[in-house]
Amino acid sequence: MDNVTVVDNRPDRSKTYFPPSPILDRLIVRRLAVEEQTGFAIPDKYRQHTNRGEVIAIGNGVLLGLEFVDMAEFVSVGDIVKYGEYTAERLGPDDEETFIIRLQDVRTVERVRE
Repeated sequence: MDNVTVVDNRPDRSKTYFPPSPILDRLIVRRLAVEEQTGFAIPDKYRQHTNRGEVIAIGNGVLLGLEFVDMAEFVSVGDIVKYGEYTAERLGPDDEETFIIRLQDVRTVERVRE
Protein backbone atom coordinates (compact mmCIF):
# COMPACT_ATOMS: atom_id res chain seq x y z
CA MET A 1 0.00 0.00 0.00
CA ASP A 2 1.58 3.23 -1.13
CA ASN A 3 1.41 6.46 0.79
CA VAL A 4 -0.52 9.30 -0.82
CA THR A 5 0.60 12.93 -0.63
CA VAL A 6 -2.21 15.42 -0.17
CA VAL A 7 -1.31 18.99 -1.15
CA ASP A 8 -2.89 21.93 0.63
CA ASN A 9 -2.34 25.39 -0.89
CA ARG A 10 -1.72 27.01 2.48
CA PRO A 11 1.95 27.31 3.46
CA ASP A 12 3.44 24.35 5.38
CA ARG A 13 0.20 22.33 5.18
CA SER A 14 1.31 19.40 2.99
CA LYS A 15 0.78 16.09 4.77
CA THR A 16 1.38 12.48 3.91
CA TYR A 17 -1.52 10.11 4.60
CA PHE A 18 -1.10 6.38 4.81
CA PRO A 19 -3.90 3.93 4.06
CA PRO A 20 -5.50 2.41 7.17
CA SER A 21 -3.67 -0.53 8.64
CA PRO A 22 -5.13 -2.95 11.20
CA ILE A 23 -3.70 -3.35 14.68
CA LEU A 24 -3.23 -6.42 16.88
CA ASP A 25 -5.61 -9.23 15.84
CA ARG A 26 -7.54 -7.33 13.15
CA LEU A 27 -7.71 -8.07 9.40
CA ILE A 28 -8.81 -5.91 6.50
CA VAL A 29 -10.80 -8.02 4.05
CA ARG A 30 -12.21 -7.23 0.61
CA ARG A 31 -15.48 -9.06 -0.06
CA LEU A 32 -15.45 -11.43 -3.02
CA ALA A 33 -18.13 -11.32 -5.72
CA VAL A 34 -21.00 -13.78 -5.46
CA GLU A 35 -21.22 -16.41 -8.18
CA GLU A 36 -24.73 -17.34 -9.25
CA GLN A 37 -25.10 -21.11 -9.38
CA THR A 38 -28.87 -21.47 -9.46
CA GLY A 39 -30.99 -21.70 -12.57
CA PHE A 40 -33.71 -19.41 -11.23
CA ALA A 41 -33.89 -15.83 -9.98
CA ILE A 42 -33.71 -15.13 -6.24
CA PRO A 43 -34.82 -11.68 -5.02
CA ASP A 44 -32.13 -9.61 -3.30
CA LYS A 45 -34.18 -9.61 -0.10
CA TYR A 46 -33.77 -13.39 0.24
CA ARG A 47 -30.34 -13.77 -1.31
CA GLN A 48 -27.64 -14.79 1.11
CA HIS A 49 -24.73 -12.39 1.08
CA THR A 50 -21.28 -13.84 0.69
CA ASN A 51 -19.11 -13.97 3.77
CA ARG A 52 -15.92 -14.74 1.88
CA GLY A 53 -13.20 -12.23 1.27
CA GLU A 54 -9.58 -11.74 0.34
CA VAL A 55 -7.21 -10.55 3.06
CA ILE A 56 -5.56 -7.28 1.99
CA ALA A 57 -3.87 -6.35 5.29
CA ILE A 58 -3.15 -8.02 8.64
CA GLY A 59 -2.35 -6.73 12.09
CA ASN A 60 0.84 -7.33 14.05
CA GLY A 61 -0.25 -10.24 16.19
CA VAL A 62 -2.27 -11.43 19.12
CA LEU A 63 -1.53 -11.95 22.82
CA LEU A 64 -2.27 -15.56 23.79
CA GLY A 65 -1.77 -16.07 27.48
CA LEU A 66 1.59 -14.53 28.29
CA GLU A 67 3.16 -14.81 24.84
CA PHE A 68 2.76 -12.70 21.70
CA VAL A 69 1.98 -14.72 18.55
CA ASP A 70 2.59 -13.32 15.06
CA MET A 71 -0.50 -13.09 12.81
CA ALA A 72 1.45 -14.59 9.89
CA GLU A 73 1.17 -17.99 11.59
CA PHE A 74 -2.61 -17.96 11.12
CA VAL A 75 -3.34 -15.94 7.98
CA SER A 76 -1.39 -13.99 5.36
CA VAL A 77 -2.15 -11.32 2.79
CA GLY A 78 -3.89 -12.81 -0.25
CA ASP A 79 -5.58 -15.68 1.60
CA ILE A 80 -9.33 -16.23 1.19
CA VAL A 81 -11.20 -16.26 4.51
CA LYS A 82 -14.77 -17.02 5.49
CA TYR A 83 -16.10 -14.91 8.36
CA GLY A 84 -19.30 -14.42 10.33
CA GLU A 85 -22.10 -12.38 8.77
CA TYR A 86 -22.61 -9.93 11.64
CA THR A 87 -19.02 -9.71 12.84
CA ALA A 88 -17.58 -7.56 10.04
CA GLU A 89 -17.34 -3.78 10.33
CA ARG A 90 -17.24 -1.63 7.19
CA LEU A 91 -13.96 0.23 6.72
CA GLY A 92 -15.64 3.48 5.69
CA PRO A 93 -19.17 4.83 5.32
CA ASP A 94 -19.02 4.74 1.50
CA ASP A 95 -17.10 1.50 1.20
CA GLU A 96 -19.37 -1.52 0.70
CA GLU A 97 -16.65 -4.03 -0.17
CA THR A 98 -13.92 -3.62 2.48
CA PHE A 99 -14.33 -4.75 6.08
CA ILE A 100 -12.38 -4.97 9.34
CA ILE A 101 -12.73 -8.26 11.19
CA ARG A 102 -11.05 -9.88 14.19
CA LEU A 103 -9.01 -13.04 13.91
CA GLN A 104 -11.40 -14.89 16.23
CA ASP A 105 -14.26 -14.23 13.75
CA VAL A 106 -12.49 -16.05 10.90
CA ARG A 107 -14.14 -19.42 10.29
CA THR A 108 -11.95 -20.88 7.54
CA VAL A 109 -8.77 -19.93 5.67
CA GLU A 110 -7.98 -20.96 2.09
CA ARG A 111 -4.24 -20.65 1.68
CA VAL A 112 -2.76 -19.19 -1.47
CA ARG A 113 -0.37 -21.62 -3.15
CA GLU A 114 2.79 -20.20 -4.66
